[in-house]
Amino acid sequence: PYVSEAEVLWAARYEMARTVEDVLVRRTQVYFRSPDQGAKVAHRVGALLAQELGKPASFGDASAEAFLRLLEDGNQWRKHSP
Repeated sequence: PYVSEAEVLWAARYEMARTVEDVLVRRTQVYFRSPDQGAKVAHRVGALLAQELGKPASFGDASAEAFLRLLEDGNQWRKHSP
């Protein structure tokens, strides 16, 4: 599924979303509905959040990287399945 810029901005402005994980898991459900669990849009979501929250770009990058690590950690079991 696709996540729009408007959904990210809404989540930040009106639903107090502060991380990429928060947007993609709890606010938009992309994590559950997308085959890649939101990996492809993580950095874009991070950039939008940083801009909306008045934070430096590094804030968005760090949030996106934390989300991608979460995905990697959560998918470890797939590497060990037959």
